[in-house]
Amino acid sequence: MLIWPASIIPSFPLDHITEDPTIRTPFEDGSEQTRPRYTRMRESFVLRFKNLPKAKYDLLKEFLAQVKVGSVEFEWTHPDPTVGTVYIVKIVSISPFQFTIYGYSGEITIRGVKKNA
Repeated sequence: MLIWPASIIPSFPLDHITEDPTIRTPFEDGSEQTRPRYTRMRESFVLRFKNLPKAKYDLLKEFLAQVKVGSVEFEWTHPDPTVGTVYIVKIVSISPFQFTIYGYSGEITIRGVKKNA
């Protein structure tokens, strides 16, 4: 299994999103029936990169080609050492990366496929 390159660290803050899996069905009397859409709650992370040097941007592009953007799952370790959780993820979306004289900036959203045991 591929592993996210440890040298490519996102800028902070890091968005951690827990998806609401609830399906809600309202009734005429104002009551509501709910049930889960999935058997587990999916987690997503928005990784922001600001002023990424060209060498790291090239490494990121190479990694994106290896995982075929969102087709192949890979291991990603949360960058906060107090968390340190390893997730099995896929890429959900990539914003356009912008180049300035300081480097490359953009965002990548990843979604957990499962937590690594």
